[in-house]
Order: sequence, then C-alpha cells, then structure tokens
Amino acid sequence: MNGRPRLVYVRWYLHHSLPRTPRPTMPDDTLYEFERNLSRADVATYLRTIADELDDSGELDFSSDEQSTTVRVPDHVEFEVELERESNDRDSSEISLELEIEWYETRDGSIAGPGSLDTE
Repeated sequence: MNGRPRLVYVRWYLHHSLPRTPRPTMPDDTLYEFERNLSRADVATYLRTIADELDDSGELDFSSDEQSTTVRVPDHVEFEVELERESNDRDSSEISLELEIEWYETRDGSIAGPGSLDTE
C-alpha cells in the first residue's frame, strides 16, 4: 500500500427510473441524496434499517435536514452490485461499492415492475 491512504466510499443508490418511450416522459429527478462520512458500524446500521424496511412493508422513508421522501419498493426489482477502483493523479485509488435497486413506474405513479416497458 506504499504508506499512502486509499479512500474507500460506500454508496447506496436507490435509483427510481422511468421507462424510455417515444411518448413524452416526466423529467429525471433526484428524489433524495445522502452523502456523509460514517463509521463502518454506522453504515451497517443504516443498511440494516433499509433491509428491515424492505423486508417488512417495502416502504422506505428517507429524510435529512433539507429533504424528505418516501418510496414504495415493489416485490420484484432489478438489483445490481458494482465494486470498482478508480485511480487518480495522487498515486492512490478510490474504491466504491454501489448497491442499486431499480424499477419502473407509469406516469400515474403505479409500479410497472423491473425492466417493464408497460406504461399503460
């Protein structure tokens, strides 16, 4: 490791995307964003809370001082795990772990499901 620190980030993305169709769609929106330096134990607690809410009602509440939102996660979603290393000019690397849950919703807000292009 050459005595140089490696910066390690854990990112939790709840990506709520809309299907791409020839019809006009709603604009992309960031519904909630959270980034903070935490201990590994605090990250585990945060992820455990999300896991418990997914297992229970599927309704996730996100809030901070500036923003708040609730989203209902359907029973079936697309789940992606990505672990990557990015080198930088300072002779070190940033490692990121991204956990991503995706599903589609229709214009009226109902859930269309994972990978579904059905917008009716």
